[in-house]
Amino acid sequence: MNFKTLHIEGMTCQHCVQTVKRALEAIPGVSSAEVDLRNKSARVHAGGPVDAALMEAVVEDAGYRVVSVEDEGEDEPEGDPVPPSGASAASHEGGTNSPMTRTMGAHVRLSIGGMDCGSCATHVRRALAGVAGVADCTVNFPAEQANVWLAEGESPERAIEPMRAAVARAGYEVVDAEYEGKEAKTPAERRREMADRREAEGRVWLRRCIEGAVLGAPLVALDLLPMRWTARVPMREFIALALATAVMWRIGLVYLKNGWRSLMAGAANMDVLVIMGSGTAYLYSTALILIGLFSGTHAHTYYHEAVFILTVISLGKWLEAWTRGRAGAALEKLLELGARRARIIRDGDEIEVDAAAVRTGDLMLVRPGEKIPADGVVIEGASAVDESLLTGESIPVDKAPGDEVVGAAINSNGWLKVRATRVGEATALAQIIRLVEDAQAGRTRIQRLVDRISAVFVPVVLGVAALTLLGWGLFAGEWTEGVIHAIAVTIIACPCAMGLATPTAILVGTGVGAQHGILIKDPQALEGLGRLGVVVLDKTGTITRGRPELTDVVPLNDFSPDELLATAAAAERFSEHPLAQAVVAAAKGRGLDPAEPEQFEAVTGSGVRASVAGRRWLVGSLAFMEAQGQPLDAEDLVRAEALERDGKTVVVMAEESGRPVGLLAISDAVKSTSRHAIELMTRREGVEVWLISGDNEATAHAVARQVGIAPGRVLARVRPEEKAARVESLKHRGSRTVAMVGDGVNDAPALASADLGIAIGSGAAVAIEAGTITLVSDDLMGVPRALALSRAMMRKIRQNLFWAFFYNVLLIPVAALGFVPIVLAATAMALSDVFVIGNALLLKRARL
Repeated sequence: MNFKTLHIEGMTCQHCVQTVKRALEAIPGVSSAEVDLRNKSARVHAGGPVDAALMEAVVEDAGYRVVSVEDEGEDEPEGDPVPPSGASAASHEGGTNSPMTRTMGAHVRLSIGGMDCGSCATHVRRALAGVAGVADCTVNFPAEQANVWLAEGESPERAIEPMRAAVARAGYEVVDAEYEGKEAKTPAERRREMADRREAEGRVWLRRCIEGAVLGAPLVALDLLPMRWTARVPMREFIALALATAVMWRIGLVYLKNGWRSLMAGAANMDVLVIMGSGTAYLYSTALILIGLFSGTHAHTYYHEAVFILTVISLGKWLEAWTRGRAGAALEKLLELGARRARIIRDGDEIEVDAAAVRTGDLMLVRPGEKIPADGVVIEGASAVDESLLTGESIPVDKAPGDEVVGAAINSNGWLKVRATRVGEATALAQIIRLVEDAQAGRTRIQRLVDRISAVFVPVVLGVAALTLLGWGLFAGEWTEGVIHAIAVTIIACPCAMGLATPTAILVGTGVGAQHGILIKDPQALEGLGRLGVVVLDKTGTITRGRPELTDVVPLNDFSPDELLATAAAAERFSEHPLAQAVVAAAKGRGLDPAEPEQFEAVTGSGVRASVAGRRWLVGSLAFMEAQGQPLDAEDLVRAEALERDGKTVVVMAEESGRPVGLLAISDAVKSTSRHAIELMTRREGVEVWLISGDNEATAHAVARQVGIAPGRVLARVRPEEKAARVESLKHRGSRTVAMVGDGVNDAPALASADLGIAIGSGAAVAIEAGTITLVSDDLMGVPRALALSRAMMRKIRQNLFWAFFYNVLLIPVAALGFVPIVLAATAMALSDVFVIGNALLLKRARL
């Protein structure tokens, strides 16, 4: 066997792991691939030599990047298949900064200033990736953020300055840095600072636009009005030169500096195109004036084109800054949900403080109509609480002492005394905002492809402009026309539209999703949802309420129903199993007081043995009774099967030395929205829906009938540890994406195994690690809503990319042929970004 370890950049979730694994295992000769998300590596097992370049190529095609390949040779090495997360720098050659030894360590979040377009994000990412100690990074232009993961053992404090310097060399600025151990700003503070920066940026661009318009108006008059009207203006050409120079100094110098820094960093951004176009028009016109001085001729100048380019593109920058602020409005609304003031009890006194000053353990008083300041547990009072802004649930939820409440929810009617359990960044709202921010900073595979295209776009455009100049000059003999049309080519090209197409749609869509209780941890999940073919639903807590309730008590001898229930409840009293708790709760609900068993033994997953009032009892499933030699007779078995056909779970009670004395039927009611959600998935979305359950066949099929799942798509008697294997088998049936929907606890292996893990939360438990998508509400309707959101987002991304590519592919050659005036080229370039962002903003109207 031959072994190779690939160190891969760009993996962010279990979906990425499965994508890389499938890509590598499809290579001829590769027997298996073990992909480690934490260490960002893949260990490939092959029967013979496999070309490393081929492995790199398939990983690149899958949307990721191979940093290095380590050849482990022919023999099975001892120890871990990949370097453990805590491996020291000295344990491998190359030290800490060697790609082969980099493992994921501390996470640093940077706020980046100065980015003008999507290609800027690519330049920043490259600059950060080249810093020693950086294991992986992503940069999001609309969110103005960079997420950096350092190699294991690297100190964030020491890494900040090298990263700041690298970003500065690339022509941008690290405005702020956050990492674990540093006092973090609240999400609201971060967003306010970003909003302030965008507002200031917008004001700067608007001022430049006004300056260009004021200085350019007389210049346009001198250039465009008939010569007989302006010929008598003294020093006409020099007035035009002075006005154009003022505009180039006030506005053009900004593009020149940014473009120069970009070129010095080994890349070329949009600023290079702008300064090349406007600068060429300015210099060419100045050259014509100087030639005219010596020859005594008057040539037509193109100063107004140079000024118009800078002025109109500055206007476009201002509009873009404004629309980018609108793109993040959904997240802004989430930030505004939190309470601003809190009424708490400290040292016996009731005081009012800022909500941010609430500490864990504080007693909060919440009156009707007020927002709950932080997550907590109700100590006194009863009320209906409106959690719709967080969970999407339209109906207020009744709360009583012992119930959990989430911060930002609205207390509808009664008063509540709540003990704070999670405050600040630990609250459900803060976790939701953090998840949305992380998702917005991620990149899809489509975005990676666009980034690679954008990286070569500007050099290609400059090449086309050069060919345009040479073509008009050499073949048509029109060098002046060649200059004008080359300028038009340079100006009309717009890499920004391509760079903004995907991240802006993600920015808007993830914010809209969060408002509907749909948290997308990884934007690649959006692409996966678009190809979704199979949804596997856990039964308990997903389709059903997850709260078993006793429905039938069937004595089989002289016991009365109350005697049977009281004895069974006593035997089950110490059991933590949900079915046992349902029996005990039912007994107490009927006013019975179950005694404590003298002896108790739980048989995991099957039943209990207990001594009650001097008699030994067995309580458990049908299979448990058969294993204990206490099977039901034919008549009683018919009764039990009839109950199971109704979707109920049957518990049998028997005296250990006798025979069964009764049946207890327990049912977990189906959620009211489950059937409608499944109908939407199957009919509207064309998805194949499966049910998976650890319950018996009869119960599982009964629930399936209630919600409209076909009998052939029911997997029953599946133990928690077996669910992942069943999901894997469904994945191998075809090429379409398989999603697992569960509560994220005992379903965690299956959630991780699926192409997409959709975890159902419960209001406060929103950060379920196993799922790439989390539904804050426990309503199954969140799944078709997530599908609708995904399809809407992907539709906007495709529309934006089509527009961006169509615009450039069509208009660049048209400009090269001389059919696009410079004025029109500048206008089209300025408005293309606004069009892409505006189209993404239409996602807010999507019907979920």
